[in-house]
Amino acid sequence: KSAWIVAGNDIYDITSYLGVHPGGSSSLLRRAGGAKDCTEDFKFHSKKGQRQWDQFKIGRLVQLQEERKDKPKAWWTYWNQ
Repeated sequence: KSAWIVAGNDIYDITSYLGVHPGGSSSLLRRAGGAKDCTEDFKFHSKKGQRQWDQFKIGRLVQLQEERKDKPKAWWTYWNQ
């Protein structure tokens, strides 16, 4: 099992940090899985603490481009029309 959080567009895998987080694992788990954007939590930490987040960064969220007009729509896009 793993625990990921999102801050802005950045994704962090905090699984290995759960047992050592000074605020306890429950404070992290309440926000895991994208339950809440953790940007404000990130800003709460000291500069040193913010730099430590870098080691857990595993990716970025990106907005998908609109589908090309010449491609047929996937079946699920018609579901609620």
